[in-house]
Amino acid sequence: MVGTASSIFVFKDGQVDTTRPFEHPLLILGFDIYRSPASEVTAKLQTLKFDLSQFREDSWQGRAVYVVGAKAGDLHSPQFWIDQENLYFVRMLRPAGKDGTQTQETQCNKYQKLGGGWMAPEVIFTVDGKVVTTEKYSEIRGDVTLDPRLFDPQFWTTVHWKE
Repeated sequence: MVGTASSIFVFKDGQVDTTRPFEHPLLILGFDIYRSPASEVTAKLQTLKFDLSQFREDSWQGRAVYVVGAKAGDLHSPQFWIDQENLYFVRMLRPAGKDGTQTQETQCNKYQKLGGGWMAPEVIFTVDGKVVTTEKYSEIRGDVTLDPRLFDPQFWTTVHWKE
């Protein structure tokens, strides 16, 4: 399963089997928010049920953050946390599970300067405080020219980002 262009593509036997619309909150908060028009990002965040009228300051991992979407003490409602100094996304919490009683948390950690911005080489996903997935990235490079076919589902099984 791979996502791009507000869609999820499911592959079967090396071919696209199904496609469905999907706005990935991590792509919106980690990337779109810096390049897309504010009105577009705001609409996407509202569709994902973030209450943009809720705004406060807090701290996370010893750093000052802005919290959007929930009041102090609420660690279940859809919310995202932004580092105050560098303005990068560090944390998101959302209801999860079929009945919405679980809490899913995503943490973007260990930010490093990269090119003209920042990159989090560690992303941790938890459900009700238990780690379910950890992503660790290495050999991170910025300002790399990529083959446009990398973003076209018909080439995903054959194109490579480096030779």
